[in-house]
Amino acid sequence: MANNRQEVGIMARVKKVLYSLIKTIFFSLLGMGITLVLMLIVLGLWNMWKIHSYVPYETPMFTSTSPCQRFTVSFYPSPTIYFHFAMPGQGGDGPALIILRDNRTGKELQRQHVDGPWFTYNTVDWYEDHVQLARGDGIVWRLPP
Repeated sequence: MANNRQEVGIMARVKKVLYSLIKTIFFSLLGMGITLVLMLIVLGLWNMWKIHSYVPYETPMFTSTSPCQRFTVSFYPSPTIYFHFAMPGQGGDGPALIILRDNRTGKELQRQHVDGPWFTYNTVDWYEDHVQLARGDGIVWRLPP
């Protein structure tokens, strides 16, 4: 009888320890999952801020000046969202920042982020009242008088 009670007591303690262990593992995994999700959200928000508050490099990759020499369209490579490198031959595949400037005043007239490849936009057609980038469904900006 005493042996039976002792075995029941041991089994109860083993169950209690196993339950405690399973509970600890479950809540640890839940905490790690929540932490991972929060980290991904913060990383995504940080990258969105970084891309949209991006200050371009000093030297553009490509520049086109209007025939009257008053306006300039410049293409600046943007940092990629998650990684800051590209394989050989893929440098133009990343996003870009395109800026239209008035050369008389130095004022920025238009700014647009494009998801790569940016080189598909570097066909610039100048007209009297507008500039068109990437023939077809490209970007059209009105020029001030």
